[in-house]
Amino acid sequence: MYEDNEIQEFINKLDIVQVISEYVTLKKSGANYKGLSPFKPERTPSFTVSPGKNIFKDFSSGIGGDVITFYMKINNLTFAEAVEELANKYNIQFNSRFSGKSSNKQNSLQKFHMILQTALEFYSENIFKNKKALNYLEKRGLNENDIKRFKLGYAPENWDSLLENFKNKDYSNEDLIELGLIKRASTGNFFDVFRDRIIFPIYNKNQNIVGFGGRALDGESTAKYINSQESKVFNKSREVYGLVSRGEKIRKKGFVILMEGYMDVLSAHKNDFENAVASLGTAFTDEQAKLLKRYTNNIVISYDNDEAGKNALFRASYILKKHEFNVKCLFFPKGIKDPDEFFQSNDKKKFVELLKESVDIFEYMFSEFSYDIDIKTVEGKKIFIDRFKEFFANLQNRIEIDIYLDKLSEELGISKQNLEAEILKSNTGKYKKTKTKEFKKEEISIKNKLNYDLLEVSTLKLILKYPEYYKEFAEKEIKSFIIIEILKKLKKIDFNTKILDNSEIDEEEKKLIFKFSREADLEIEKEDEYYKILYTDWFNRELEKEIHKKGQNYFYMKQIEHELKNIHSLQEIKELYNKFKLYVRGESDHA
Repeated sequence: MYEDNEIQEFINKLDIVQVISEYVTLKKSGANYKGLSPFKPERTPSFTVSPGKNIFKDFSSGIGGDVITFYMKINNLTFAEAVEELANKYNIQFNSRFSGKSSNKQNSLQKFHMILQTALEFYSENIFKNKKALNYLEKRGLNENDIKRFKLGYAPENWDSLLENFKNKDYSNEDLIELGLIKRASTGNFFDVFRDRIIFPIYNKNQNIVGFGGRALDGESTAKYINSQESKVFNKSREVYGLVSRGEKIRKKGFVILMEGYMDVLSAHKNDFENAVASLGTAFTDEQAKLLKRYTNNIVISYDNDEAGKNALFRASYILKKHEFNVKCLFFPKGIKDPDEFFQSNDKKKFVELLKESVDIFEYMFSEFSYDIDIKTVEGKKIFIDRFKEFFANLQNRIEIDIYLDKLSEELGISKQNLEAEILKSNTGKYKKTKTKEFKKEEISIKNKLNYDLLEVSTLKLILKYPEYYKEFAEKEIKSFIIIEILKKLKKIDFNTKILDNSEIDEEEKKLIFKFSREADLEIEKEDEYYKILYTDWFNRELEKEIHKKGQNYFYMKQIEHELKNIHSLQEIKELYNKFKLYVRGESDHA
């Protein structure tokens, strides 16, 4: 666990202007520095850094604090992750003292990374012993220097080459099984998972090796490409291939290029486009979008030039728009299938030209959605509008929605009001539900337009629709007097809203009950999911309260905060909440 004096000493060793200048263009203004907010769009600089006080303040978003707070916010990191990255980045020694459990977990993860590094060294040695592997890579445009630079390897075709390599090392077969390096046959014998394959190492955002991709060389394997199985250090839906220098290449370029395959990314990197990444052969995920959001808001999709690539582009763009990326699409000349093939016959200048010609995702969709219909006819307009609904369902920014509606209105000759009613009518519930999920990422004190706390209102809605949840939230610290009164009076009549007229509930309260009941019917489509969101948000609120006290519990609470971000099942969340409550009451072994 960290000590307060250690943290302050660490902060004092960091140059807050130097750290923030990597993300914000700062200009001297008296004793301070000023720049545009990195957290919220603005035209007049309201972001201030005070090197004398060692703090920053962003007046447009209300975010402020020390250099660690800035690094956490800008990179979406936990406290511990921010400290670790800053210490490594600026070569500052920092001796953290975590609890025994956290330390054991960290040691376990380090052991797994070391096993994977040992496996990579084995694969890397073998690639220069295998002519077939070298010939294949040479045909793909990669020479010996490229192989070393990208740390490519080769898994021999024998059944147990890697297993034999680990025999005299201090690791168990169970460790190798956990990491997906070997498997146990029905006979009880062990065998290598990767055999006769080119090996691509996969690194996480901290540049730790977490898994491998393997490309078959025999031409007869059922799967041309395979990835490591999911493990304690690897979840392919949360990682991307090609993320180098802790994302600094992406930050400096100002955008990321999203590709499909390993070879696409390697060809791009070889031509100095080190801001290219791929999504590990799976459909692009929310977790991958969140990862890339740490480094940029701008993305260019460069998928394969075929029908499958086009469909994957649509799916990825919906996810990216949900996370408020600026999305463009890059297209290759006729006859070129993918980025790797393009670079085989073109130089990087030609690729820069393609990047300059990339089009906004809306413009591309407009073209694709209208190519086989006549949008001048009534039927054509209906089909066209219907195709755009999923795109609009994932937009979060009201200004962006208005701009795109204006364009559609002009092209289709339909009023913006009618278009909005048709496109957004089926998404009303989804929009409101998204807001409920997302508000915690901004500030817990956000109020809805009626000036009621959004979390408290959402809780009331759930109880109005499913009164059995009242017991779950009865002890929560609700601040709105009118919501407290409504719940108290509803409890007296067992939440039977049919007898409101015969109760103590006044007219204003009745209006709110009817309003929130109607909204609950629209918003709560999945009871369990809605309940889980509320439960987690209340947990976050109580956790934030403890963290803001900055008492002796501070760093243990930060560890709980980190754990909460990395668990997903309701049961795990409840278990962690119980652990949290025990600690707050002083009944935990950690207290």
